[in-house]
Amino acid sequence: MGYGLIVRYFHQADISMIDHKLNKLYESINRLIKSLKSQPQPQPQPQPQPGYTKL
Repeated sequence: MGYGLIVRYFHQADISMIDHKLNKLYESINRLIKSLKSQPQPQPQPQPQPGYTKL
């Protein structure tokens, strides 16, 4: 009986730790996206299609 409680407790702790790490990950990704959006984006140069240049 007590063993099941311990297992459940550790399982819960694991899940909350994973949740915490995921939240941190989402935060850093969102921060990265925001910083990318705030910077002026350089316009990509159009690449010539291979095959068209030979015609």
